[in-house]
Amino acid sequence: MLPDDACIAKDSQGRIERWSPAAEALFGYAEQEALGQGAELLLPESHRHESLWIAHRLAQGESILHLISTPGDGTSPAICCR
Repeated sequence: MLPDDACIAKDSQGRIERWSPAAEALFGYAEQEALGQGAELLLPESHRHESLWIAHRLAQGESILHLISTPGDGTSPAICCR
């Protein structure tokens, strides 16, 4: 992990429990805003239905290579790659 990596961790219920400064810069949510929120916060409204599919794949040990996300300021979606 590099210092500029946006790192986010969530608990088993899908709530954000860790939020790096780079995640704040990338997504536009302050750490205080993000912590405790559901990870679907990072998905655009039109893709929030995919959160269960994403959780299922991760639980199966699979990786999500491409994920569409929305910055906190509501601007156009960012593409995040793992």
